[in-house]
Amino acid sequence: MIWLLMRSTLLSLCLAGVTMAQVAARPGREPVAVDRIVAVVNDEVITLNELHGRLEAATAQLQKQGVALPARDVLETQMLERMVIDRVQLQLAREMGLRVDDAQLEQALQRIAANNKLSLAQFRAALEKDGIAYASFREDIRGEMMIARLREREVEARIFVSDSEIDHYLVNAAAGGASEEYQLAHILLRAPESASPEQIQKLRTKAEQILDRLHKGEDFAQLAAAYSDAPDGLQGGNLGWRPSERLPSMFAEASAKL
Repeated sequence: MIWLLMRSTLLSLCLAGVTMAQVAARPGREPVAVDRIVAVVNDEVITLNELHGRLEAATAQLQKQGVALPARDVLETQMLERMVIDRVQLQLAREMGLRVDDAQLEQALQRIAANNKLSLAQFRAALEKDGIAYASFREDIRGEMMIARLREREVEARIFVSDSEIDHYLVNAAAGGASEEYQLAHILLRAPESASPEQIQKLRTKAEQILDRLHKGEDFAQLAAAYSDAPDGLQGGNLGWRPSERLPSMFAEASAKL
């Protein structure tokens, strides 16, 4: 992985076939494709309609945040890659026996509604008013919860606290626990496992190009939506506010020098 660090607070740069819909045969009318397959993930498919639905939701969210949108084709590519990764993770979660039952899902939906200062019925009505099918939203949330549990299990198995992170924590604790907070955003360029030197260099060149565009004043959130491999890339890469002692040591050390 490659991260490039910046700070105003802290910014870290941290398919296949086509399906024709069933169309009523009418004399003199050409068949019309109403949907098609854009990706195949093992034995599951992602359709163009699914892609466009997710794309419209992400676009609306970015606009609500005031983020300048990248080109449509760039955003579409990012969204398709994100959907493929999510589908793979969901398949793995099911294979590992991870489940989210209806009662747990209902509690999560009620929390989401409460965070928006709405009852669940009002929240459902608001979604449908915006053209979002409640049943689809419900299953999307179930999927996100399963993926979150998968990541937690993977992280717990691999977690390692370095000596420098312990030292950083102790320095802050000795100072009375007071620390600055930073609003974080990141762009992650992910390297494949056992990446070759050529692949690493290609990623490094891409990172340097993105950094150069940032230095020239381009919008960070727009570049995150266009290029980040992180799940939050389509939300502008925003990670929220974090105290310095909760930052990875490489981020904390780099931010102190900027």
